Amino acid sequence: MIYLDFAQCRCGSRTPIRPSRPVIPGEDQRWTETGTETLFVACSECKRVYSVDTKELIPAQATHGLSPYHPDAPLHVFHVSIECAEELHCLPIEVLAVRNTDTSIEALQKETTEWKGVGLKCPRGHVQSFPSEWE
Repeated sequence: MIYLDFAQCRCGSRTPIRPSRPVIPGEDQRWTETGTETLFVACSECKRVYSVDTKELIPAQATHGLSPYHPDAPLHVFHVSIECAEELHCLPIEVLAVRNTDTSIEALQKETTEWKGVGLKCPRGHVQSFPSEWE
């Protein structure tokens, strides 16, 4: 069985993000992570870029794996870097875009012009109403 962690967009679409570990009934399991990480996800349905905390990811069984974690998986996790619009040498926003494995980099770059990102913040907290090159 393959279990993946899913992020859910407000449009209702779920995006697989990474492999997860299933909870085994009867096992004494404890949450050991003390912090949380914020991820940015590009919804393939509504093209909205949204943030999700790792503790909000939904583990679920999946019929197929996810590349690069599973060889020959039909979907791949692409990483798209978006520079801070404030141009203050901030770290870029790293957006996860899960698309078909055969999606070209050119096709993904073209799709980013359709992305909507309202209220996103760079790692330094600058609000990005229109991230770089998204106008």
